[in-house]
Amino acid sequence: MLATIIVTCLVLFLFQKIIWLVVPGLLALMIYYCLRPLVDRLVLRGVRHEIAVTGVVGVVLVVMVGIVFISAPLLLSWVAQLQHSVDRYLAGGQALLRTTIQALEQVAPVLKRASLGQQVDSQIHEFTGQFAQRHLGKLTLELLKWMPSLFLVPYLTYFMLKDATRMKKFLIQSIPNAFFERSLLLFAQLDESLRSFFQGLLVLTMLDTICLASGLFVLGVSPALLLGLAAAVLSWIPYLGSVIGCFMVV
Repeated sequence: MLATIIVTCLVLFLFQKIIWLVVPGLLALMIYYCLRPLVDRLVLRGVRHEIAVTGVVGVVLVVMVGIVFISAPLLLSWVAQLQHSVDRYLAGGQALLRTTIQALEQVAPVLKRASLGQQVDSQIHEFTGQFAQRHLGKLTLELLKWMPSLFLVPYLTYFMLKDATRMKKFLIQSIPNAFFERSLLLFAQLDESLRSFFQGLLVLTMLDTICLASGLFVLGVSPALLLGLAAAVLSWIPYLGSVIGCFMVV
């Protein structure tokens, strides 16, 4: 039991240190299982595996670069309006908080006598007034720290598509003959489970984004598509992600 606790703590410590590599690896694995059917279809039509992988990855990169260039003007205009949007959302959150506190003070007069509303107002003004000075620099540095690791995603995806079959053969050849059939079945079931999970996760994210964005658009909340996509991606985190997405939209 002591060994299990020590190993668990060590894994958590190492995971915290290499999370900059874990996240790109998971994203690359997700994209791998989404692109592999295209590669397999090209191989079945007589295209060499290396050429099929290079072609699929190249087409995807060209499409992504095209999307970035097309959406660049929209992103620049959105960045220009970001300050106004942030101020508007902060004002909405403050109004919601003040209304809630006023309702609590009406229900519990002891809170009103304790000047709860005035204390919360002062805390809000202090937080919003010094938010940029305290946190904006740190957030910018964290984003700059994460950006290089995200460039590993297409690199890892390419080599997963290119060498996954070779890696599977290498692992299978190292298994003793007594366990060969069971291990082969285990690899096949694990591969199929991961493929179904990641493809289903992306389809579910797309459906969640469409449904949430449509509902927010009907309610007049903007930007509906961006908030819907953010809430759908946050729902990847079990339980807590959906709560964070709900609070963000509210």
